[in-house]
Amino acid sequence: MTDDGPLPKSVLARGATLLRACGDSGTALTLAELALRTGLPKPTAHRLIGELVLLAGALGVVHGTLGLGHRARLPYGGS
Repeated sequence: MTDDGPLPKSVLARGATLLRACGDSGTALTLAELALRTGLPKPTAHRLIGELVLLAGALGVVHGTLGLGHRARLPYGGS
């Protein structure tokens, strides 16, 4: 359960939930903090974070914490 209601069912929506949590925090978060903020189980959050880091560059890992990566900060259609 998240602050906005029940957990989304789709993988894409769950990934968006993680990105939103990172953006809302204004600072890098640990896996445990992201799981707590989103209501996602830690294994699910870990798997989705891995995908977002590898495929999209949407999340970045620095010293064991996660934050929005360079691609997530680009304006729509930017590169």
